[in-house]
Amino acid sequence: MDEGSCELVPGKILNCSICLDILKEPVTLPCGHSFCRDCVQSFWTETEQPGPVSCPQCRQAFSHQPALRTNTILAEVAKRFQKSDIAEGKTPLGASPREVPCDFCTDSAQKAVKSCLMCLASFCETHIQAHHEKTALKKHKLISPIEDFQDQLCSHHERPLELFCREDKTCICVLCAREQHATHCTVTLETERQKKQKQLVEKQADIQHKLQEKTRNAKELKQVAESLKISEETELREIEQIFVQLISSVNSKQAKVKELITEKCTAFASMTEKFLIKLDLEVTDLKKMNTELENLSKTDDNIGFVQSFQSLCDTLEAWEPLSVSVLSGSSFNPVREVLLKLQELAEGIFTAELQNIITAVNMIPMPSLQDPTPTKRADFCKYFYGLTLDIKTASSRLTISELNTKVAYEHNGESKQLLSTGGFNFADPRAAVLEKPAAFYYRPLLPPPSSPSVCRPLSSSSSSHSDFITSGTGIQASNNSTSNPEKFDSVNQVVCAQGLSAARYYWECEWKGENIGLGVVYKGISGKGTDMSCVLGLNEKSWCLQWDGSCYVALHNGKREVIKAPYCSQIGVYLNSPAGILSFYRLADTPVLLHKFKHTFTEPLYPAFHLPKIRSSVKICPVIVS
Repeated sequence: MDEGSCELVPGKILNCSICLDILKEPVTLPCGHSFCRDCVQSFWTETEQPGPVSCPQCRQAFSHQPALRTNTILAEVAKRFQKSDIAEGKTPLGASPREVPCDFCTDSAQKAVKSCLMCLASFCETHIQAHHEKTALKKHKLISPIEDFQDQLCSHHERPLELFCREDKTCICVLCAREQHATHCTVTLETERQKKQKQLVEKQADIQHKLQEKTRNAKELKQVAESLKISEETELREIEQIFVQLISSVNSKQAKVKELITEKCTAFASMTEKFLIKLDLEVTDLKKMNTELENLSKTDDNIGFVQSFQSLCDTLEAWEPLSVSVLSGSSFNPVREVLLKLQELAEGIFTAELQNIITAVNMIPMPSLQDPTPTKRADFCKYFYGLTLDIKTASSRLTISELNTKVAYEHNGESKQLLSTGGFNFADPRAAVLEKPAAFYYRPLLPPPSSPSVCRPLSSSSSSHSDFITSGTGIQASNNSTSNPEKFDSVNQVVCAQGLSAARYYWECEWKGENIGLGVVYKGISGKGTDMSCVLGLNEKSWCLQWDGSCYVALHNGKREVIKAPYCSQIGVYLNSPAGILSFYRLADTPVLLHKFKHTFTEPLYPAFHLPKIRSSVKICPVIVS
């Protein structure tokens, strides 16, 4: 065989279909397919097929293992091909490295313009003419040039893939459609292409929509950043001016106080100097009279003594001395004490207002790339946040226990003020409110055993002992604490002590009873009054999920949405405050979404619970974080 003639043989024909490399010691099976000797022997050894062996390519079974004899002609062709430029990876002249060469050009392989799925070959502009002119070849399927036809052939029958099975979602040949896929829904590739083309257009439209949305978001983000930058410069100037005015005001008050003290000291010194002059004159007069009396006591003239003494006595009685009261310990200590109190008061005001300023600054939303919403419970638990009940907000009818993580409404004989249904029923707008608080009990509870892998709730804020009553089962707000503005008077509700904002949070609750509401509220929700405006979900400041005995109900601002799902005693709550998402999940084997609220939260949210019916309870569960 001429060495140049190997160029007429496409390289893929000389590939072993097992190792996909050039044939080595090629052997041909009775079915006509050829393989490397080692490859086919390894195939039969590794597969350990029961019964007769089969061809690795067409699966034709043989009654006994065929004798493997080397195909000398094919071995020579493969050997010469390996020595040729084609085997070395060099592209024939006329075709660039990225172009498919024509399989029928002998001297200089030209660029292929089409590949035929029936001929399993690629053709240049010259050689493709036969497919356009001859009637038999016009029926062949022509596609854009490809190098490897293996992906275009059925792996079982070595026939072109012409059909698509919609049940198995795979391309098949005509023989597959008659055999394995005979009962399946099969269509031509053109028909499936048309269907997929419509889906592709929809996907493109969806991508275009998302692209426009992301472009708009980027534009809006830039505008917000620029606006915030301008606002920053303006605010810094105004803030500086405010502080300058504050400092100027303080300096002015300081100068006024110093002026008052200086004037006082000057007036005191002037009065003291005048008094000292008069006192000096009086001292001089007294010394003079004392000298005259002393001289008089030494005279021998009795007549002169008597006459002079009377005159001196009259003068002394007529003299009125200056009366000056000298106050010991005169100082400005009282002024300093007043200023110290003023300093303490000002620092308290500044500290409180600074905290308000910090809160206002922190409430400014920050741009962030949010991770997708978790789907597994372990992923939710990464955002676990320990909660405790705020006793100051609890209704007098509720019992708080277990380290302020459990609230219960127990039957105690004084709950007759409820409706016959046992409390609020959101499905009944005529539901009344409670009127008379009932007694409650307290029993000291030992803390649960500590575990390093269990996140315990945070401790709640301290409260005055006068606001609570204790007895045998829990702790409860006193009936005398109705003046507390945070306390719910007419509704069996309690709010947690922790406010949640500017982050993601997750907590789990176990509830027992009917019409229980789990949700979140703004701090400003009112606990007073005798109507239902303060009930979870019936106002614009709260969001709530309720179980009414047969289904779940999502509530916000009085709007109800019924959710048909099986009852579950454990509910997971996921809050993504920056994204404005509040979700409730039924905790089965995997969390099942019950309802999702979408809202722009403008204030910190406080988890809250509503227990309108007796013999109901809610417990905030600890979560094991792995």
